[in-house]
Amino acid sequence: MRVISYTVAHSDPTQPDKSYRIITDLLDGESFEASLLAGEFHKRWEEELTIDEDKTHLLGRKVPIRAENPREVIQEIYGLLLGHWAVRYLMA
Repeated sequence: MRVISYTVAHSDPTQPDKSYRIITDLLDGESFEASLLAGEFHKRWEEELTIDEDKTHLLGRKVPIRAENPREVIQEIYGLLLGHWAVRYLMA
């Protein structure tokens, strides 16, 4: 096991910085640098939160995904993710 500790500076100087620890089984420090893994970890969680928000809002529908074949399911999910991105972009 490998533990990577790092700190992310808050954009507001009056707020404290946040410290994180990642536990991984990627032991090769040359191939998997700590900074690379820390950056990828945050990207992953941004995607996880996006998907979680979509799942939360889809639970209120009687039929979460309307498509009936795999290709249309993928198309509908991409549409939902793009719609989510567009709303978040406008909010920002």
